[in-house]
Formats: sequence, structure tokens, C-alpha cells
Amino acid sequence: MITNTYIFQNSKWNSSPFECPDSENSLVLIFGNDVEEALKLIRHYKRAVIAGVSTVTNLAPNSQHLNDALVVTIMRFEKTTLRAAYSNIKDYENSLDTGKEIVKELDQYQNLKGVLTFSDAVMMSGTQFSRGLKFQNNRDVPLAGSLASGKDIQNTWIYTRKGAEKHGAMAVGFYGDALFFSSSIGSGAKAFGIERIATKCDKNILYEIDNAPAFDLYQKYLSNDYEEVREQFDVIAYQFPIAVTKDLELKEEYVRTPVGLTEDGLGIILAGEIKEGSTIRLMRATSDRFLDGAEKAAHEVFSDGRPIDTTGFRSLIINCEARRATVGEALEDEAASINSILNIKSVGTHYSFGELCHNRSGCSLMHTQTIVILVIGEL
Repeated sequence: MITNTYIFQNSKWNSSPFECPDSENSLVLIFGNDVEEALKLIRHYKRAVIAGVSTVTNLAPNSQHLNDALVVTIMRFEKTTLRAAYSNIKDYENSLDTGKEIVKELDQYQNLKGVLTFSDAVMMSGTQFSRGLKFQNNRDVPLAGSLASGKDIQNTWIYTRKGAEKHGAMAVGFYGDALFFSSSIGSGAKAFGIERIATKCDKNILYEIDNAPAFDLYQKYLSNDYEEVREQFDVIAYQFPIAVTKDLELKEEYVRTPVGLTEDGLGIILAGEIKEGSTIRLMRATSDRFLDGAEKAAHEVFSDGRPIDTTGFRSLIINCEARRATVGEALEDEAASINSILNIKSVGTHYSFGELCHNRSGCSLMHTQTIVILVIGEL
């Protein structure tokens, strides 16, 4: 596998990305918001598989923070076959079927060994999309991916052969016995307090906890001043995500990030759905805990054994935008620590509005406030 990464910033490339061989076994990964420049690449590489998402920001392979940059990685596989699947979604409710159809399309070919998937964050329900992926993934094929991010949730898209697409999802299937494809997921936020029940929910809105307004629990821990907590909720809520410890349908643990309040100020809007009747606990997120969680995830990538020769392997880091808000200036330190533990060249970090991961531990849902580390290589 031959890999090259290029950065477009301040209206220029650090080196030309238009000179790599074009083939059906080449993967062009695009992360960033410069659609015009991305389209030039897509038109140039007519045979390669195109994949990627818009992102609020990037980190370069050397962990340097990049503002308003387009990061492009071109991977040319020698022993692995690639296929792409794309689905346009016309309504939010159809996200479950979208996930099912994408996996079904890729799995009709033999020897599927890994799936890298991306979705926009507007019409798509990341929760339902991930459930569809899980439902159809009968062979437990490893999977990693993200929901696109941007300056606001209404302005996100994915990159495909067709261009910059909104209201859709895509996935790349990797086929062949020579492929190494391993992912891990980490958080670092710690649960505290007693377990409670989400007694009233509707999709991504948590109305009541233990039959009381959901906001009351946050006010209890944050401040007695109702107006103060309500006014600052968008800022401080990132530090207190919700751990869903028992989902009655899927029986898996996952994290949901509060992103706002309902109009009456009593319900909590979450980044991702939650099932009514689920058992939940509040969590506390700090920069140090997130760094610990990232390092733990890095150690778990090779928990099934590290190949003897990883010279040509590459890592891709998918990090939650909510984590970025908490980690702050330690962003570069977090990525550098991961790279040091892996001892593998990175293709960079992009930030998402939701993370997807299915690995040996059985983790398979859409998460928030998590970090996904993917390592790809050929044996």
C-alpha cells in the first residue's frame, strides 16, 4: 500500500496531489470544506474510489492544527480490492434502511474485510443509520466512520464520486485476505451519581428523567440559579454528557452529548437518539480524562496482535467536535500521544458530529464525545 497526504491551505497545496496513479484500487480520502478544490480532485481521479466529509477543522499528519484546510490522502492498494456504495436519503425516518442497504450492497461480494463509512448530519439520523449498519452486518465485519461536521449542523456534506453530496451516506468496502483493518473507540468521560431512567423521550430529545423534567437534574449538579444554567447550558453541557448504560433494545452502552434545551427550557436536546426506558447516568468530562481515553483507545487497536511489519500501515483519527471543545489547546498533544503509541504514520484527524465504530468488542452504535482510531494496511 502506497500512501501520500496533501494539504490545501491559504489557496495553495503543500505539494501537488494530481500526480498519483489513478486506478480502481486507489482511495482518495477528502476531509475539509473547500468544495471547489475537492471537485477538481474528484474530476481528475476518474477511476479511484472517492470518500470523505466536511469537517469543522483538521489536524495534519504531524498533529499540527489546521484552520480552513483541505486534507487529502491518496492510498493505492496492491493486494486489496475496493468498492463504494452510496445512498441518498429523502427523509430522516429512512436512515435505518439506508444503513441496511449500504452494508447489503457491499456484502454481496466475497471476502469483505472492512468498511469505512461517512454520512451527512442534516437529514440523516446517525443513530438509526448505525442501527441499520448493525442489523445488516451479520458477519461482524469491522467498521469505522463518522458523521460530517461543519460550522453548523445545517451545512455538512459527504464526498463521493458524484461530488459533494448532502442528504446521503456512503461507504467503502475493502476486500481481500491481505488487508489489515482494525479500529478502536475511546471516551474518557467518567460516570457519576446513581443510575436513573429516561422516562420520557422522543428521538433525540430527553424530556424526563425519573418522571421529572430532564433539566432539573442538570440544575441540581450545576447551580441553583435556573436562569444562569439555562443561559450557559450550550457551553457547560459538553462537560456533562449522558451515559446510556442499558438500552432496552440493543443492550449496549453509549454516550450522548447535550447540545441544547427545548423551547420551554425543561427538555434536553441530544446529539443522537435515546430510547425511552433506558438506564442513564451523568458523566463528567475533562481534558485530562479525554486524553486518557484517547491513549487507552490507541493501545487497544492492536489488542488482537500487532503484525510483524507495519511499515506501510496508516492511521486515521476521527474525533468528536464536542471533545475538541473540552480538550481545547491540548488537541495537538492528544493526536501526538496517539501517534507515539501506535508508532504508525498518520493521515491526520478530522472532527465529526458523531462517530461510528464496530470492532471485536461488539461496539457498533453511533457515539458522541468519543474518538475512533482506525489502522489500515496490507500484510
